Amino acid sequence: MAGRLADRYRSENIATIGMGLCTLGLFVAVFLSQESSYGMIFLVQILLGFGFALFVSPNAAAIMASVQPVHYGLASALVATMRYTGMMTSMTIIAVVISLFIGNQPVTAQTAPGFVNSMQMAFLIFTVMGLFGVSLSFGRGKLSMSRRAMTSD
Repeated sequence: MAGRLADRYRSENIATIGMGLCTLGLFVAVFLSQESSYGMIFLVQILLGFGFALFVSPNAAAIMASVQPVHYGLASALVATMRYTGMMTSMTIIAVVISLFIGNQPVTAQTAPGFVNSMQMAFLIFTVMGLFGVSLSFGRGKLSMSRRAMTSD
């Protein structure tokens, strides 16, 4: 569905909307606690799922459309490298935040409040990172429009 949307509308805009939904999902997750309802957890999952779905394919399409066919392999490799770098960075941030809140103790009933606080802090950090990403993605759409205008003159 996201691929079809990206074919019909500007893929940069669809990707930006997707990243915005992911960021909104992360922001809502900041407020999750041990007392959170299933509805709130479901809302976070829906926002993240739809956001991710609307981001991945259109973002890849936008990236691949920005390079010459001879560079498709390099562009694809860079996309994969950035994806894995993002995953490793996220895991590192989570590990550091958890260690700051509960140290090297296992998650138990006694350490659960610290664990929940660490997850809330991590979600807040990821929300800020997401806002930065949305602004870059939004700017990418404006940049590509100005490039198109220059090449059509």
